[in-house]
Amino acid sequence: MIHRVQIKTASKPDGKRRYGFTLTTGATCSCYPEDTLDFFALVCLDLDSIYIVPAGEVSGIKTARVWPNVEGSSGRLEQYRELWGQFLCS
Repeated sequence: MIHRVQIKTASKPDGKRRYGFTLTTGATCSCYPEDTLDFFALVCLDLDSIYIVPAGEVSGIKTARVWPNVEGSSGRLEQYRELWGQFLCS
C-alpha cells in the first residue's frame, strides 16, 4: 500500500516547550484538500521525535502543536507519537 505523507518540521520549541506546525499549503495558506494526503509527519528536529498523524484527525486545522518534551503530556496528538504502525494498518 502506498501512503501520501506531508512532512512538517519544527526545529525547536517555543517558550512554552511546545512545537508548532503549520498545516497549510501554498501562498494562500489554505488547508490541504482531504483527498490529497493520508498522513502528516510532524517532526521535532532537535529531539528526533515524530508524530504520524492521520490527515483526517487534523482536517480543516491550520496549525498543530505537540509537547514531546513534557512528561505526561495529554495533548490530543500525543497518541500519534512514534506511531509508525499506522502505515501497516491503513
